Amino acid sequence: MEAGPIIPVLHITLAGVTSNNIPSRPWGSTITAIYEGLLDWISQEALAGDRDAAELAVLCSVARV
Repeated sequence: MEAGPIIPVLHITLAGVTSNNIPSRPWGSTITAIYEGLLDWISQEALAGDRDAAELAVLCSVARV
């Protein structure tokens, strides 16, 4: 029996209260500054500081299937 392709998977379980502090202004004037700010915000507000999980969440959100 052949094994199928290896697919990377990230399982996240987090229980906690998040704040409603959504920034009202962009984090900067360049796309890089905005992207970095978005990753920082997502990782701090929803993922207990896990920046890698935040980047994966953003990339999955904008990926085409």
